[in-house]
Order: sequence, then C-alpha cells, then structure tokens
Amino acid sequence: MSRRSWWGVAGAVLVAGLTWLVLALLHFEPDPVRLPLLIALMVAVVQLLSDALGTEEPVLRLWAVDVEDPLRPAGQDARLSYLVQVLAQHQVARHPDGRLVECLAELADRRLLQRHGVRRPEDPERAAELLGPELTRALAEPPGRRLGTAEIDRHLQRIEAL
Repeated sequence: MSRRSWWGVAGAVLVAGLTWLVLALLHFEPDPVRLPLLIALMVAVVQLLSDALGTEEPVLRLWAVDVEDPLRPAGQDARLSYLVQVLAQHQVARHPDGRLVECLAELADRRLLQRHGVRRPEDPERAAELLGPELTRALAEPPGRRLGTAEIDRHLQRIEAL
C-alpha cells in the first residue's frame, strides 16, 4: 500500500470514530459493527476508483470542471475582438446602427488627446481641422448610414495619421 492509501485508512478510522461519537451523543445508538464497515466500504470504493483511473489526484477532484479562457486568434485581445465584431455586424446588418461610428469617434478622440492634447467636445474647431472634413462629417451625421469598406479604411488611415 502506498503512503496515500495509509492516509485514506487513517482518515476512515477517524471519520468512523467521530461519526460514532456524534451518533452516540445524539442517542441514536449506532451499531458498532455496521457503521465502521460502511465507512470502510466507502473509503475502499474511493481508493479503487482512484487506482482504476490511474491518477494521483483524488477522485472528487477529477470531477471538477476547469473553465478555460475563450479561444482567440493570436494577437487579439478583448477590445480588438469587439471592434472586429462591430465591423462585421455593420457590414452585414440590414439597418446598421451607430456602433461603428461611436467606435471611430472613440478612436479619434483618443488619438486627438494623446497626440495633440485636443478634446473634440471642448475644442471642436481645432479637432475638425485635425480630423479633416470627411471624417468630421462622418462622425457628426446621425447613425443609420452604411459606411463602405473604402470609406472606413480612409477614416482609419486618417485617425492613424493624426
């Protein structure tokens, strides 16, 4: 018997003794033969299952479910995955919503603040000058218009060039 098996036997004896003590204190009159046999049977079944599965881990640990992170292509984080999803939904939607324009506006606002220290709501003239007329018009118009692939590409190149 391995060292782990001896620990199982010692645990079974301890559980049997504690169970007997609790049942005796509660006046249940435990059977001095059947109770230890029942506990020994349960420990033996767990040991047999553990040996049959050929593992050093306890059997109950084998039943635990390990949750993995969602599988993403290499180089994609959650933000990039979201942007790719927004772009794909915009291209196939029957009635496009304003999420793509909101994402473009957020990217433009971040770039304006990082590179030029300009906030679009606070200094719209300077922001419009830096963004250019086409991108400023696209960010200002109401949602619902489908942007073409070439137009989205031009807007992204303009944002990157800031």
